[in-house]
Amino acid sequence: MEKLTDRIRIFGLINRLLKEKALLGVFIKGGEQQYNSMLLDASLDGNYVVFDELKPNAGHELLSHKRICRISGQSQGISLEFEAQIKKIGNRDNIAFYVASLPSIANYQQRRASVRVQLSAATPLSVKLRMKNGNIELRGELRDISAGGLSIRFHDELSNDINPGDEIECTFSSPENQQDQFVIDAQVKLIKRKAEPSEPAFLGCQFIDILKPQQRQIEKMIMRLQREAQKRRSDID
Repeated sequence: MEKLTDRIRIFGLINRLLKEKALLGVFIKGGEQQYNSMLLDASLDGNYVVFDELKPNAGHELLSHKRICRISGQSQGISLEFEAQIKKIGNRDNIAFYVASLPSIANYQQRRASVRVQLSAATPLSVKLRMKNGNIELRGELRDISAGGLSIRFHDELSNDINPGDEIECTFSSPENQQDQFVIDAQVKLIKRKAEPSEPAFLGCQFIDILKPQQRQIEKMIMRLQREAQKRRSDID
């Protein structure tokens, strides 16, 4: 990772995460639990960043006491980490928010992102999940997929028993052929719970211990989906 000390560059990257509504991982000083949040505002002139109430809710009380946390965010091939010293805790419509100084130091990494293909919500593809550390089973819809992982959409709220770091077994079929079925282990990386009852919830998962034949199948499937998407765009144009 590259260590950044240029405030303008740090702000530019934070602003990028803000505009893309990237999910944040928040680690409170002295603990290993990851909480989730999102950026609400940031200002270079005002020297502040604002982020949303932590989920699960237990993080709010802990952060109110500790006042120091480490924030990480990923979006479009970049990864940014920085420490935040909480200056103010506010409340709007019974939802907490936290104000911290714009960081003077941040760790930055630009990753070679896997090609990610988004699937249409109009033709949903079912994904069955089974938690490795419990008896929880879920059904969702494939939102997008890459060679490294997938994102799943849920119409119902996700259980609070599901947390980043949990390992799950994912079962889904190829969008082109329902007979081609994949069963792949993955780790939960990001959780986005419902902000409104009408909005979906999401899980972002990274494949683990994927077998090479499965990896090649996934890569071929992604290339075919890309070609089909390009052909549809060409037909429209």
